Amino acid sequence: MKFYRKDDPRKKDKAWRNAWFTASVGLEVAGCIVVGLLVGYFADNKLDTYPIIMIVGFSVGVAAAGKALWRVIKREMNDGNSEEENGQQR
Repeated sequence: MKFYRKDDPRKKDKAWRNAWFTASVGLEVAGCIVVGLLVGYFADNKLDTYPIIMIVGFSVGVAAAGKALWRVIKREMNDGNSEEENGQQR
């Protein structure tokens, strides 16, 4: 864990970067689910199979959102490990 002085601009940059990253993850998860639902909805209307393909589209969207969350979790775990390693090298 790194400690910065109170007036260090790197501290603000990291806070904004984390805020944007968190917001983008939420939008990505919502986007995956909405796109899956919309594709399923339009395919159901075209093929007249309502609600089968929409349920499949929703499931694919949830799976894609889960994969996105897993990628974020792995990134955060790796960032935490690299910060610990940097602290031990000093």
